[in-house]
Amino acid sequence: MRTYFCAAITAVLLLAGACFLSAQATEGNAEGTLVINAKSINLHHAYAAVVPDAFDKTKEGTVLFITDSELPAGALTDDIEMMHLERDGKIHGLRFEFSSDKQPISGSLISNNLDGSVSGSWTNMFHVTTFDDKSITGEAVTSPRTVFKNSFEYSVKVEAPIVRAVKAPKASASDISAAEASPQAAVYRRYRKAMDSGNLNELRAVVIAEHKKDIDRPEFPKMLEMVKMLSATDVKLQKLTVDGAHSTLTAIGKDRVSNGVSDGTITFQRENGEWKLVEERWRGSGSNE
Repeated sequence: MRTYFCAAITAVLLLAGACFLSAQATEGNAEGTLVINAKSINLHHAYAAVVPDAFDKTKEGTVLFITDSELPAGALTDDIEMMHLERDGKIHGLRFEFSSDKQPISGSLISNNLDGSVSGSWTNMFHVTTFDDKSITGEAVTSPRTVFKNSFEYSVKVEAPIVRAVKAPKASASDISAAEASPQAAVYRRYRKAMDSGNLNELRAVVIAEHKKDIDRPEFPKMLEMVKMLSATDVKLQKLTVDGAHSTLTAIGKDRVSNGVSDGTITFQRENGEWKLVEERWRGSGSNE
């Protein structure tokens, strides 16, 4: 799955209700095994974070990851980063989500050793021992199961602190002015204008070479219409960060689904001396603040 273009619809749908703040992973402990399609995976790491409740965004739920490898900083509440880690085979394990009343509501497998994806309402597959605002302990266990072409089973004990995301400081007036005047901002404005008008030639001119192949796909015009409906509006650029041939613009906008605030991250890469757009990520908070 390539970022934004090839997986644009998946990304926007996943992030429409995701937490728009970044949580730094604080590791807990896990001890057990996950078996997927006859491959055994030892699970030693556990992470939990506060996220919007899946059924009521005004309330707080909890997400729990049980993995074979450490999570990079910021990945805990970044669904797209987690998908990249899974795709590249860097993370295998389990993901559970809990409601505001601390009941398990869903679970899924994390692995690139799957035929498709495996998830469901696994309300009886995680047994809570203790669960408060600071930590969760319990056991994830199931007997051998088969879902479509995938077989799996797991048994793992978990203890994880629950972290709360911290909102990044607001950009200063000088940050905003510098971002608005940057060449990256000019590229982004061309990109949004091309998206809104459906001008594929202009899109090809402003994105990295890898994405041009996605634009040439027959299904891309339909994908583009869906992205336009679900992306943020009233975008205001906030801050530019440059690191060699890579740069990032942060932004705020309005979530089309909730009408609340969306936090945006737009990344660029220098190709042949010019800045080209890599991806655009929006995380809707569900808040009207």
